[in-house]
This record gives sequence, C-alpha cells and structure tokens, in this order.
Amino acid sequence: MSTSRDQIDNITRSSLYNSRGIELAERGWLDEAIKQFKHAIRITPNDAQGYDNLGTVYADKGQLLEALASYTKALALEPDSSAALHNLGCFLANHANQLAVHCFESAYRLEPDFFESRFNLGLCMAAEDKHEQALAHFEAALPISNFDPEIRYHLALSLMELNLNKRAINEFNIVVREQENNDAAWYHLGHCYHKQGILSEAEVSYIKAIQRNPKNIEAVLALASLYKSQKRDREARSYVKRALNLDRKYALDAIALDEHLCQETY
Repeated sequence: MSTSRDQIDNITRSSLYNSRGIELAERGWLDEAIKQFKHAIRITPNDAQGYDNLGTVYADKGQLLEALASYTKALALEPDSSAALHNLGCFLANHANQLAVHCFESAYRLEPDFFESRFNLGLCMAAEDKHEQALAHFEAALPISNFDPEIRYHLALSLMELNLNKRAINEFNIVVREQENNDAAWYHLGHCYHKQGILSEAEVSYIKAIQRNPKNIEAVLALASLYKSQKRDREARSYVKRALNLDRKYALDAIALDEHLCQETY
C-alpha cells in the first residue's frame, strides 16, 4: 500500500514538532514542550512518539495521572515498542508510590468517609518510613472503619516504629483479642514488651506467635535471644536449632546481628 504525499508531509511535520518539544523540554520549558507534543499528536494521532514524549514531560511537571495516561496511550498504539515499555517501566519505578498517594488523597477528599483510601494512604506513607504521617491516616481511618483490626494492626506497627511502645502494646493487645491467630501481631506485641523490659510478657507473646505459626522464624529467634539474655542457654539453643531448621541462612544472618546470640557459634 502506497503512502500519500499528505501522509508523508504530516509525518514530517509531526516529527518536527516532536523534535522541538524535546529541545524545549531539555531547556526546562515544559509548558512550551507540551504544546509542541500536542501539535504532533493532532497531526499524527496514531503515532506513539508524541504520547511517549508527552508522558515524560507530564511526569517532570508532577502531573502523574496525565503522564500515566500518555504512556499507556503510547503503549496501546505500539504494544511491541521496547521504548514505550521501557519508559512506562521507568515512570512506574520512579513514581508508582507517589501516584498511589495522589489517587488515595483525591479519593478521600472527594468522599471523606472512604476509609479504605485513608488506610491505603497510611500504608504508602509507612512504606516510605514516614510513620508520623502514616499514623495520622490510620488514626483517621480507624473509627470510620468501625475499628477494623487490620487498620489497628498497622497503626500499632507505626507506633512501634516511632518507639511509642506503650501505645503500641495497647493496640496490639486489642488486635490479638480480636484476631487470636494473628501470629505477626503476637510477635510484634512480644517485641514491644521486650523493648519495654517486660520480659515475662514478651516470652508469653513470642510463644503464642510460635504456637499459631511454627514457621514464624522471627518469633523463634526473638525467643531464643530472650532466653540467651536470661542465661537460659539450653532453651536458647533449642530455639536456635528450630530457627536453623526453618531457614539456615536467614537464621545465621540474624544470629550474627543479635547482641546475645552472636556470642556463640551455632
């Protein structure tokens, strides 16, 4: 099938607009670059290059939803384009969490009682180690959710990360009352007791975590360390052996970093 002169002219003009847009973007003139890329798209709406370029500039401006729309449009036009796949991958690698935060913030502002958005926003903040911000979102979501145990669990985790261990203990205790088989909550409850020096309660909590999930290697090692710190060497060795049987490499790495367990060779 032959290509008409008009089509050739449109492709040439579109390429010029794209080239100008790239040059403007490199100079930091992003708004002008966007205009050039949009001109290119109007002339050749089925050409992925303009959308791909547009996505990059939108990302640089922090307009993440617009960037995502442009990148996905480029990929829809050329599904086998390695460049389009690569650029979308780079965008997601650099901005996925930021994009999620933007979406969740927009959602709860539109609907203040949409507690799932506040909860997920808290998870995003926690993933970035922004635990004060995470805590604020979990605290806002919890009463609206009718005190959902999963939200309370993550609220307690952020409290623990902020070394607010007394408050974390209170929250974890509520979680394990409502979710008795939550071995992770029992383990973290033990960890908080341990940090507060309440060793008898730490021991009970670690044991309950292991009873509910015998493969919880963190709880096994924590109990071994607790016993070693109390010079209960036989019990410590028994739990170290359990940990080594579960995952030898993980256990040895953890032992090397533990101030009590590292004193012996296993």
